[in-house]
Amino acid sequence: MGQVACGGCGPSSEDLQSPSLQEPVYLHLYHLGTHGHGSLLNRLLNNMGAGVYHCGVEVFGKEWSFADTVTGEGQGVFECVPRRCKGHTYDETVLMGHTLFSEKYVLGIIELLRLEWQPADYHLLEQNCCHFTDSLARRLGVRGARQDFYHVPIWRSLHCWQAMCLQSVACLRGCRKHLCATTGGDVSS
Repeated sequence: MGQVACGGCGPSSEDLQSPSLQEPVYLHLYHLGTHGHGSLLNRLLNNMGAGVYHCGVEVFGKEWSFADTVTGEGQGVFECVPRRCKGHTYDETVLMGHTLFSEKYVLGIIELLRLEWQPADYHLLEQNCCHFTDSLARRLGVRGARQDFYHVPIWRSLHCWQAMCLQSVACLRGCRKHLCATTGGDVSS
């Protein structure tokens, strides 16, 4: 495998796929919890342009996210079946873009992120799943979130990517046609 995320070097030609084989990268949004309380809270907060969400990134048929653990030990970065993150209720999916990296290279990026994103470092407002998905997206070569998205992500809606089809969750529901028409993105539920 070529170099993964070293100082001034990038991926080698063996780490890239043909442009015709670009792999889609999706952001999956979840209401917190599985008993409907997160959905109810988000319905109320949605009127104020806010929400309480968990998120993960899907690439090559696997979803990746970040969380703490009870002990602060173990793995903070975890894999789950796309749109089925344990402990949360799936809400919607946004196409973030396409990566040119091979699956092997992407798995190398994930391994590096596992070293960088330890569960003991989890912080509700400063280092959470939203920050992780931004970092992973950028490393996959798709646009990451604007700064205001991940500084207070747990209590705000997604105010993200200007060039991609990712805006506030409220806007995703109310402005799909306008948003996707102007950005060329795709939103699917």
